[in-house]
Amino acid sequence: MFRSSTWMATVLLALPWLVGAPQVHAAVAFESPPLWNKAVFRASKFGFSLDAILSIGAAGAVQRLIAWPDGYEGEAVQAADQDLIELIVRRNGLGRDTHTALVLDRGNAAAIQRVRLESGRHRHFKTTRFGTEGISVVRRKPLRGEERLAPETWGDVKEKFKPYPAGSTEVEVITDPLALFYVLASADLGGPSNGFRLLVFIDGYVMNFKVKVAGYEEVQADYYTGGERRVERVRALRVKIDMTHNGGAIDDEEIRVLGMKGDFEVFLDSDRRVPLLIRGRVPYLGRVDVRLRELIPRV
Repeated sequence: MFRSSTWMATVLLALPWLVGAPQVHAAVAFESPPLWNKAVFRASKFGFSLDAILSIGAAGAVQRLIAWPDGYEGEAVQAADQDLIELIVRRNGLGRDTHTALVLDRGNAAAIQRVRLESGRHRHFKTTRFGTEGISVVRRKPLRGEERLAPETWGDVKEKFKPYPAGSTEVEVITDPLALFYVLASADLGGPSNGFRLLVFIDGYVMNFKVKVAGYEEVQADYYTGGERRVERVRALRVKIDMTHNGGAIDDEEIRVLGMKGDFEVFLDSDRRVPLLIRGRVPYLGRVDVRLRELIPRV
């Protein structure tokens, strides 16, 4: 069955700019492990609510990494077991319930593998293995009578290879949108006017995430931590994420990251390095503020 990692953290919606060949590890210095294990977020508007839980921790899913299929271009992206970290995100709202596990290289945030289980009307189980020339995707859906079986055993199976767009393989690191939260929690962001770029593969396109520290702004914090409620105004780092695509004409309205369309902002507690507020646009709801509701620090 679908298992979670040993550390836990959480995020709801969220997560640009390719000129030449940017590299994550060349632009970002990873200082330390995340200072928190679990963060819970919630957004409500017009009677609808959206919730998410993100977990960050040592990769307990190493044994689940799938092999690179014979005949596919390139080879699987690899890292030593001790260098792997796993992000788990559970998100529900608007009639959908998704559970995503992403395995990264902790040293440069390169994506290794992503597993996604979606319940509801469009139930499916998808494993994405990242390679040097593209990604390998295995999608499973339940046949009649298989709904109660483990998703890994569902009988409606499709496999395909998606190559990276021309020029993308010149860079050393391509990652996944969820990796942004690991980067924000672990990397040296510097101060206002500083920034970096991430190269992210989404729905067949390589997207450029331009991440910029726009300054400081006071944010109302209201969440539970250590069994106590914390309510106060916090001087937060305002981080802007702008997304552009690299190669190929696409409709920007079709590109969504964790349910959000277009650019968005993250207001980060500069001490604990946890998002206090994520602000962006959600289909049918317009602008939505996703707020931190619970935090469990790393011990």
